[in-house]
Amino acid sequence: MRPSVYTRQARARVHVFDATPMPWEDTARPGLTMKTIRIDDDRGEFLGLIRFDRFVRSGVHGVVGRHPGRGGRGLGSGRS
Repeated sequence: MRPSVYTRQARARVHVFDATPMPWEDTARPGLTMKTIRIDDDRGEFLGLIRFDRFVRSGVHGVVGRHPGRGGRGLGSGRS
């Protein structure tokens, strides 16, 4: 598991983070940096801030997960 500022707790709660003092981390993609609040590679979860330099594009990607406005099906899952 990669390092993060927050670890998932057994009881669901709301947490507020001031990410201002956190450093921006470089990524493998030039022009893209991030601040990681929470990450769990085993569960496929990421919570953080992503910053794009000017004119940098995200490229083709899919968003996987549940969305209440779309019947709870993941976007990019091939189902509609």
